[in-house]
Amino acid sequence: MKIRFFALMLAVTMVLTVAACGGSQNAATTAAPATTAAATTAAAVTEAAATEAAAEATEAAAAEAETTAAATEAATTAAQATEAAATEAAPEAAPDGLEPYEIVYALLSNELYSDIGEVEEAINAVIQPLINATIKFRQGTWSDWPERAILPVQSGEKMDLIFMADWYYYMRSITQNIIIPLNDPSSSYGDLLNTYAPEAVSLLGDAFIQGVEVDGIAYGVPTNKELTVPNGMQYNETLVEKYGVDINTIKTDADLEDALAIVKEGEGPNFYPVLTNGNWMSPFIDVASGFDDAAMFNDRLPDGSDDMNIYWIWDTPEMAAHLDLYREWNLKGYINPDAHLSTYHDTEDRNAGRFFVNPGKALTFEGNDANEMMAASGNPDLRLVDKVCQEARQLTTHAGGSMMSIPITSQNPERAMMLLNLMHSSPEVINTMVFGVEGKNYTKAGANVAHIIEEDDWYGVHAGPWIFGNQYIQWTADFEEPDKYDKLKAFSQSGIPHPSLGFRFDPTPVENEIAANESIKEAMSRSLRTGAVDPKVELPAMIQDLKNAGSDKIMQEVISQFDAWYDRTH
Repeated sequence: MKIRFFALMLAVTMVLTVAACGGSQNAATTAAPATTAAATTAAAVTEAAATEAAAEATEAAAAEAETTAAATEAATTAAQATEAAATEAAPEAAPDGLEPYEIVYALLSNELYSDIGEVEEAINAVIQPLINATIKFRQGTWSDWPERAILPVQSGEKMDLIFMADWYYYMRSITQNIIIPLNDPSSSYGDLLNTYAPEAVSLLGDAFIQGVEVDGIAYGVPTNKELTVPNGMQYNETLVEKYGVDINTIKTDADLEDALAIVKEGEGPNFYPVLTNGNWMSPFIDVASGFDDAAMFNDRLPDGSDDMNIYWIWDTPEMAAHLDLYREWNLKGYINPDAHLSTYHDTEDRNAGRFFVNPGKALTFEGNDANEMMAASGNPDLRLVDKVCQEARQLTTHAGGSMMSIPITSQNPERAMMLLNLMHSSPEVINTMVFGVEGKNYTKAGANVAHIIEEDDWYGVHAGPWIFGNQYIQWTADFEEPDKYDKLKAFSQSGIPHPSLGFRFDPTPVENEIAANESIKEAMSRSLRTGAVDPKVELPAMIQDLKNAGSDKIMQEVISQFDAWYDRTH
């Protein structure tokens, strides 16, 4: 199965969506009634009769529920009352005054899909009655995204929605003026976000919205997903049990030393217990997208405060100690001797269970990543276990880890924002986008569970459910924990905001220096970080090369921008 990585909805939303589409939906998949996304988006251009009718019906159903002994009976009563109200109000809830419009949607994909027209038809059957729009996907893969998505906008082609991320063209697109402001009342576009996507704003909350803003203005609507992804370790559980390792006592790479010696001796000379292609249990978090050498500490100090300094990681004692340790591990045979090569990928060794620990694994919450990787491995004997080793912090990197922006070439930004609102508030819309055509791409395996049809795997074609709207109203696949999204939400909400949350670095003033630094690191960084070369010799040489290429200038620019941002916002 081509599985790639990386709820509940209100009853009124579900039933009104169904009524508008002429279909039916099991009321068990919905929660308490509320105003539908359809009514809200239509209300931006027409009267809110549907909202009022639904609210009256919902109030009546809620009153009845208070006196009904069985909760399920109350939910059914509420759903029936809401459906009746929706049916009665349907003519006025229709998008009167909205001209037909085709939304061109740049879809990040793992591969192209020949039957994408059938998926578009399924989505259009849901959204057309709600916002009088249809969707047309323009697919782009990881290897050709700039050519298929970014360059067409730069050349003036119509595009209405485009995937962005802090690590994927967001700041560059803002500085190049190819995406528009979404919540700036003083701009010619007005406050699109709050006017046409109020449900999305409410469901996302302040942390997400502020986390994607640049100088108080949002240029993307974030996916409602994890907001904290701390570093941790992922273990081969079979070997943990075989050698009796207490993983609760291990927090850093150095803590692994005794366990690695035991596992290496037991498994033999051709077994490499440390799975790495350069990752490690770094105490740092990146604060300058596009230049990951500028970092702050993730964890708070013992007194509960944060170290507010920004460090150049190559010249820190933590990095020096890490490189020395991994060099020692490499010489002891703990690390695969090919790990420094760009042709080496750790996936094959992980899937086969040929490792003991993967240090520095970003974890959404304990168990989730292990379950996803076991399901994707194709190895029924693979057993993985996750262990978080850092404080959970809410970071800009994760708030802006997946967004949808509206390009400057959109001919109807209002309609594009209406679709984004549905993607955050309508289970029917978002699950059709994620899972595709029922019976062709998936079958239902439960009220909120989908079974992926391997022979026609739309779920594996697009980049993953994390690129779509609101994950908390998405179904789970039958290989996932059924309460995955409940756990994900609870873990994200437990995260402590980092003082850098909301800061975005503009690399434009130092683009040439960053390019020169990246070129130098490409030649040596991975060899250093996997212990393939002697850091006592190669690290000082690389540091000097980086400084000669302008690393000091880059750091001064990062610190200057951060200080100015912090003074404005705190």
